[in-house]
Amino acid sequence: MIDDYRSGPRTRTGQSVKDRPLVTELLLAINVLLWLVLEVSGGSTDPEVLLDFGAMSAPLIADGDYWRLFTAMFMHAGATHILFNGLALFIFGRMVEGIYGHSRFAIVYLLAGLFGSVASFTLNATGVGAGASGAIFGVIGALAAYFVTNREVLGTMGRQNLMGLLVLAGINLLFGFSVPGIDNWAHIGGLGSGFLLGMTLAPSYHYVTPIGPFQIPGSRRIDANSLARRWYVAPVAIALLFGALWIGLASQPETAMSHVLKAERHLETGDYEATFFEVTEALNIDRSYGEAFLVEGRAHAELGNIDLAKTALGQAFILARTEKSRNEARSLFVSLSAGR
Repeated sequence: MIDDYRSGPRTRTGQSVKDRPLVTELLLAINVLLWLVLEVSGGSTDPEVLLDFGAMSAPLIADGDYWRLFTAMFMHAGATHILFNGLALFIFGRMVEGIYGHSRFAIVYLLAGLFGSVASFTLNATGVGAGASGAIFGVIGALAAYFVTNREVLGTMGRQNLMGLLVLAGINLLFGFSVPGIDNWAHIGGLGSGFLLGMTLAPSYHYVTPIGPFQIPGSRRIDANSLARRWYVAPVAIALLFGALWIGLASQPETAMSHVLKAERHLETGDYEATFFEVTEALNIDRSYGEAFLVEGRAHAELGNIDLAKTALGQAFILARTEKSRNEARSLFVSLSAGR
């Protein structure tokens, strides 16, 4: 594949449109726009708002919300979170997109982000997860891979840059393990997959100067390791991604929330015996899990067991973890008390 630096439309500053970090700019715009939407929808640090818009939750993913592995990559909790991730994406994204090109950069970013999400799902089964950190660490891994694969050409400068990246990644990982609330497994999954993707997709450039009266003057850059030559990398990575997800699904522990999700599915189909069984299992794990009482109350209400329903709903109102669940329990309790 030959890239001609002198061809293509240019911006007002003289920069070729092809050379602009278009994918980085688009990703930044999406992340910032979604963060603003979260802020006006109730606050980007509110777990309920995050979950409503697609943040990660291991029980929800195990229940079939696989799309959360993708959507969580574009969500951020709080101004500090979006500021630091946005700055890192601006710095490293522009750099890596300039080296790898638009298509390969997009492949690395998205696949590394997904591998980070799957690693988090498999190894960090608690809490609500959101952020582009896994994908950004993947970009850093790809940059390190470029310095490794081109170490002979880049010489001392390349080795120095590689060492600086390794130190930076190491400091961030150590910081992640020492500070609660940071999803370091997503960082590790993104960094490792980004490096491996980078090792297979890293461009290997050399320059030629056209000679002859009928050729356009100026240097051209030839990539001996173009994406066309490495077309199989993305399909293989996707297959590995599905395999890792299968392992994550198989290794998920039973939680009160997972049993409540099953109970809700049974309630929707009218299987009350299975509903009560899953509610009992949830409460055996966590007697204070108010959402289990909410499902129990809804089931009793549908069966006409008003007193039992009101008792369960009262427990749900006291113990529920989210405002949404408390409001639902209160509304149904009031409705039953009014005889409707």
